[in-house]
Amino acid sequence: MKKTLPFIFALTLAGCASSPYVYHVEPTQLQSNQTQYNISSVVVNLELGHGAILGDESFATQEQLKKQFETSLIAQMKEKGIYAAKVGNKGFSVDLNINYKRNFNYGGKALNKPHISHSVFVLDGTQQKLASFSQGNYTTDYGTFGDVAVNIEIAAFSWDAEDELRDIELISKIIVEELADLGS
Repeated sequence: MKKTLPFIFALTLAGCASSPYVYHVEPTQLQSNQTQYNISSVVVNLELGHGAILGDESFATQEQLKKQFETSLIAQMKEKGIYAAKVGNKGFSVDLNINYKRNFNYGGKALNKPHISHSVFVLDGTQQKLASFSQGNYTTDYGTFGDVAVNIEIAAFSWDAEDELRDIELISKIIVEELADLGS
């Protein structure tokens, strides 16, 4: 018991001190919910999960998915007030890497929820890495009642390419909220 208590106390302190953000330059110049960013690159790695039909063009290609993410991310950033159209020597840019696993329902004509992970790197005007954050292996969560509705559509084999845009918008919102919270 005497040895267990200090160990539990240390774990508790370690858990409280953790942050999803890594600051590569201290003190950070970034201001939470104020700093504006330009998107310098979006890399989307599309993986087709079980049930995919080779040659089926019903769903967005990797390049189309990338453009959908770019459009959605910019819209979310504008809504949050953190989008900068251009970056000068004193501006900040963002490099995003999104791993997107498209999961199919039986038969390959309808979708299940995707599995996603993402990494975000914030750079200054000289391309020096200032901060980064990532989130691994998650899926979309539309809230209690929203998830019930989505799960009914999935069970009815009607969650399709149009609904995938809803997933992209939700994932973009998650990333932009994390980006907006970055800084002091």
